[in-house]
This record gives sequence, structure tokens and C-alpha cells, in this order.
Amino acid sequence: ESASGEYKRVYVRRLTKFLKDRQNVSGRAHELRERALGVMCLQIPSETNLKNADQRDQETQELGKYTTPYGETVPKPDSLDDWSDDVTKLPDFSERELHNVLF
Repeated sequence: ESASGEYKRVYVRRLTKFLKDRQNVSGRAHELRERALGVMCLQIPSETNLKNADQRDQETQELGKYTTPYGETVPKPDSLDDWSDDVTKLPDFSERELHNVLF
């Protein structure tokens, strides 16, 4: 309720600045106030914050791909000198050998 009273006094320019990265900024002053209150209640982050969070998550995911369960970091496959995408160069192995490696 106090946030509602506070935002009723806010100028349209400040409302549009607040809503610019979060929601549509067109409309009358009372619509902007209601939209800003909705954004605050739903805790919608700004587009800049979303991009930063996405980048951090992507970097964390990328690091996780090359980290073993024991915390060791392994090199990216394409950074190895003799790396090849050709699966025909894989040695023959039995289903039992594969099971022993995976489990």
C-alpha cells in the first residue's frame, strides 16, 4: 500500500525511465503507474540485468562442461592437437567395455 501511494506521485518521465527496460512505456500516466506497480510486485528484472544473468549462467555452464566430478579442469577437445571429429577413428569396443566405463 505504501508503494502504491509513493508511485502515485512519481512523474511520468521517471515512470517511463523505470519501465523502459521492463515493459511497454506507452500509455497515460495512470496506466504507467499501474504497470510500474505490477513490475514491482512481480519483481520483473530489467533487460540489462537479464542479459548479465544469462551471460553469467552461460559462462558457468561452459566451465561446467570441462570440469570433472572431482573438480579437475580438462581442456576443450578442439584445443587438443590431435583432436578429430571423425568417429570412424574410434577403436572397436564391446558393449561390456562401454558399460564398465560408464558405470
